[in-house]
Amino acid sequence: MPIEIKVAPPGITISQGRTFMVTNSSGEINPQTDEGVFAIDTRFISYYHLFINRIPWVLVNSSQLSFYASRTYLTNPKISTEDGDIAENTIGLTLERTIEGGVHEDFYVTNYTGKKISVTLELALRSDFADLFEVKSKRLVNRGRMLSAWDTQERRLRTSYDNKDFHRAVTYAIPSPGVPVGFANGRIFFELELEPGQEWQACGELIFEHGQQVMEPVYGHRTSEELVEPHSELDELQERWLRSSPKLLTPNEHVYRAYRQAIEDMGALRIYDLDVSEEEWVPAAGVPWFVTLFGRDSLIISLQNMSVSTGFARGALKGGPPAVSSKWCRPSLGCVPMPPTSDSTSIQLCPSGFRKSYCGICVLVLARSPCTSGVRESALAGKW
Repeated sequence: MPIEIKVAPPGITISQGRTFMVTNSSGEINPQTDEGVFAIDTRFISYYHLFINRIPWVLVNSSQLSFYASRTYLTNPKISTEDGDIAENTIGLTLERTIEGGVHEDFYVTNYTGKKISVTLELALRSDFADLFEVKSKRLVNRGRMLSAWDTQERRLRTSYDNKDFHRAVTYAIPSPGVPVGFANGRIFFELELEPGQEWQACGELIFEHGQQVMEPVYGHRTSEELVEPHSELDELQERWLRSSPKLLTPNEHVYRAYRQAIEDMGALRIYDLDVSEEEWVPAAGVPWFVTLFGRDSLIISLQNMSVSTGFARGALKGGPPAVSSKWCRPSLGCVPMPPTSDSTSIQLCPSGFRKSYCGICVLVLARSPCTSGVRESALAGKW
């Protein structure tokens, strides 16, 4: 029987810890896809598009600079203004993103027309706060209430979602001082007047609320050179991991590059907030869609990396479920905490089904327990 091989459409994925962003090649997000900005298993941004005078920008090129940073080059189509037409490919927009906690964006608009121009840069954002598995299954259930509000003084757009005691919110803030900004017709906009050859710059930040937890961007405005240089504590931990990993000496450049990339990719799997110590980590099941602790996958990853580092194995074995069972239980999907067992672990009931829930204990034990009538009862047989 022939095997069907599917190739995903071109796009860009950046991640850091439990936050990741999946976009198309233009750096934009379409709601009919599984693209978006995700944090703690929730899609906070489901639609993201940029416009110039209400017309979409045109992609020139884009690339991932590192696992947590990207750069996108866009140009204008032919547009009409009060001062006459502006020819296509005469205005450039560079979008640089870094991700850690929240998302930081830098916009650079450059005038190559040879004359003074007045244009409007627009950003349209929408949120659905869908669960990660709902996005992947493309079966979105409408529940809870959402509210959006633009704060003129604070220069920020906040959208909140509440469903009983389940709370999420996302804020898009404009921290750039002295940059006029407004909001109308569902879009954040900047009115630009540029002299020939002039460059305009502004910043935007995505801030996430997960219950009482607020996740703000660690990175602020950075130059192009700083995008690939260590800047935060997590950058330093990644650099330390690269320095401490065994070095491979080989005359085969392809083997060397493959090994080097594998080392960098393993660092991207690190779940920093579950670190046991600086040398003992807990690996995620995968990036981007499974940036969480799956017992089977985390143990397999640890076993496969024993020849390079034992830190993953020690971290996976020590990072036990008592520390994560309640934190990652998903009450919005029906996960019901049960009384503790005699060994201080927790039993969880997931009425919504195993694969659609993100209950920490259920994820850790995977398929060890049978599933009947759509309800999975899971418990650890012993301590880690």
